[in-house]
Amino acid sequence: MSPTRRELVRATRARILEAAARLTRDKGPNSYSMDLLAKEAGVARATVYEHFRSKRAVLDALASSTAR
Repeated sequence: MSPTRRELVRATRARILEAAARLTRDKGPNSYSMDLLAKEAGVARATVYEHFRSKRAVLDALASSTAR
């Protein structure tokens, strides 16, 4: 993977996690769908699933990034 592509992948993942953090803070972790997460992040639903297999994986990554 080229450095530019790698940066784009990281930026997209970060955007998804930022959207998840907003939605979790505003609505709670059980009150939004992966579709809403994709819309909030400005990406396609398939893109969310390319980065995270499930909502649980999103929440785990969010907890992990918050703990750092």
